[in-house]
Amino acid sequence: MRGGDRARGPGAAHDHLILAFSPDQGFALDPLDLGRNSLASYPLNHPLARALARALADHQAGRLNEAAAGYRTVLAAVPDHPDALHLLGLVHCHSGGFATGLPLLRRAVTAAPNNLDFRHDLALALRQSGALADAAHAYAAVLKHQPDNLRALTGLFAALTELGRNDQALTCLRTTIATHPDHAPAQVNLGNLLLERGRTEEAIAAYRRALALQPELIPAWINLGYTLRDQDRLNEAVTCLETALDLGLDDGGLVLGELVHLALRACDWGRLERLEPALLATVRHHPRCAVNPFLTLLLPGATAADQRHAARTCAAGIAAQTKPSLPPPHPTLAPPTPAPPTLAEHKRKLRLCYLSADFHRHPTADLTAEVFELHDRSRFEVIAGSLGPNDDSAMRRRLEAGFDRFLDLSALSDDEATTCLRAEHLDILVDLKGYTTNCRPGILARRPAPVQVNWLGYPGTMGAPFIDYLIGDPVVTPAECRDAFDETLVLLPDCYQPNDRRREIAPVTPPREALGLPETGFVFCVFNNAVKFTRPLFRLWLEVVRTVPGAVLWLLDPGPTATANLRREAVDAGVDPGRMVFRPRMAPADYRACFRAADLFLDSAPYNAHTTASDALWAGLPVVTRPGETMASRVAASLLHAVRLPELICPDWIAYRALALELARDPAQLAALRHHLVSNRNHLPLFDSPRFVTHLEQAYQAMCRGR
Repeated sequence: MRGGDRARGPGAAHDHLILAFSPDQGFALDPLDLGRNSLASYPLNHPLARALARALADHQAGRLNEAAAGYRTVLAAVPDHPDALHLLGLVHCHSGGFATGLPLLRRAVTAAPNNLDFRHDLALALRQSGALADAAHAYAAVLKHQPDNLRALTGLFAALTELGRNDQALTCLRTTIATHPDHAPAQVNLGNLLLERGRTEEAIAAYRRALALQPELIPAWINLGYTLRDQDRLNEAVTCLETALDLGLDDGGLVLGELVHLALRACDWGRLERLEPALLATVRHHPRCAVNPFLTLLLPGATAADQRHAARTCAAGIAAQTKPSLPPPHPTLAPPTPAPPTLAEHKRKLRLCYLSADFHRHPTADLTAEVFELHDRSRFEVIAGSLGPNDDSAMRRRLEAGFDRFLDLSALSDDEATTCLRAEHLDILVDLKGYTTNCRPGILARRPAPVQVNWLGYPGTMGAPFIDYLIGDPVVTPAECRDAFDETLVLLPDCYQPNDRRREIAPVTPPREALGLPETGFVFCVFNNAVKFTRPLFRLWLEVVRTVPGAVLWLLDPGPTATANLRREAVDAGVDPGRMVFRPRMAPADYRACFRAADLFLDSAPYNAHTTASDALWAGLPVVTRPGETMASRVAASLLHAVRLPELICPDWIAYRALALELARDPAQLAALRHHLVSNRNHLPLFDSPRFVTHLEQAYQAMCRGR
């Protein structure tokens, strides 16, 4: 992970914005209120009055079957009785019987065309049934009679938004605000639409207007907090989200999780220590936990069991929202045993699809591009299912050329994308996203392929019945850790992570002075994203730097808030903050060249360097790591095994510190490590792409034999 692009997810950047459609999202009125006029039109002892009164009482008490029988009694005598038609339609719609309820609601509108409550309830029922275009027409019909009807305006906005007609939705919002200037939820919805158009400052202003009108409007605080977060205004974002929590929001840990993530981003470890126990309690005990599973990979106190539980909860929620689809193909799965392909397998190509939002300039693409190119086209047909943007980069063009077919699914719904993938008659679908930014697990839940695989993008279990296998290796997913995964583990012999031998690295290393480094002195390098830092580990790094005269700690610039906090930590630890150097972000080729100016890479935990560690090793920079119990904490160890340097893997933090100091004091030993990486680079298993692809293809064939 580089640059923090996976620190949030699932979903796109704005997926967690909260819409504020209300004030009233329910049906028009209480059943008794709806029927009063009809009751008044009959003498109290009239049979229809008695039948209607009993039905209304049953309806109000929730005895819907009895209420429905009463309304049918009235309709048997008066077939076009508007109230009975309307109320019987509501009974059916409340229980999901839209096929029966909607015709009754339509008949009620025909019988009483001037009753706007009837029209509104029809529109709402249409929206709830999924007939969004019809719902929009029905809301528009209410507005023809009453152009400033707030319930109809908010309902129309909701339907248009769900239809993706954002221009029309914006016009509707403008009307709502013009006719109801004090309606705060409309300002929240306006902010959301402006944000989707990239008009961030206008969106922030809209959220602030909403809060000026209604200071306790929780969606406004949450959305403002998310927006400020994305502007790297972390302290302001924290204030907003803490206010939402203080107002009583309990949303399964969604906002609490965001506050924890902000604490990680800001290296605000005091806040992290206060919030993490509550978040872990939510993960472990909340029946509707909404904590992003990826966040648990970063938490210092999260166990493999916590990560699995969070993933299972997330997967169950996704499955519950997914329409029934193809049944899982495997009642039980055993680890596939590689075997030579049969003659029939030689003749028939396996149809293999990789699903990702990262088919552009991105760390995942940096690792996998050569894999797609090297697949044996006599045995595999290789397809891309692209869920992300086309950045028109050289990497995007290379990827498009590297697949047999490149399917752009980014604008399709999960149902549409699934239909498109099923049309390919796939044998295997490999998901490269897991629960990271812009993931689409809803597609996998619809089971577009008989074999579905979790690989590379998410270093943990997806906890999902719709994922069959996880690709690991003996180090990153050892036998003693199998219980942490719901998928069947498939172990590649060297390393689960691929590498691209064509990755660019600038031929000239900039001089130290140009990089802000001292001309002399040892350079400890940590180019991991700051969300991977913990206070104990950062203090250990500072201690190592302080112990080595003239040494510096070279870090990726984490932004102003985190930088200020790291400098404060250095002062508290008795280390001159000037011994930390912050590298700005730069083009990939230039960034990789920077590793040549460093002396030793210090790995992080509980989330290791992944692509960054591979880049360091590719550039000839040794990496020191200490693996933990989780997959995310064992990646660097796997990489070091695959470059034949297991001596850089430490059993504990005492050994980690000792090894870092030993290498800093022994230039000859360090030079030998660098020489090993540079001189053997083309022959080490980690960088032997053809060898890797051969093992990967054998694994895919074994998976298909297990069907």
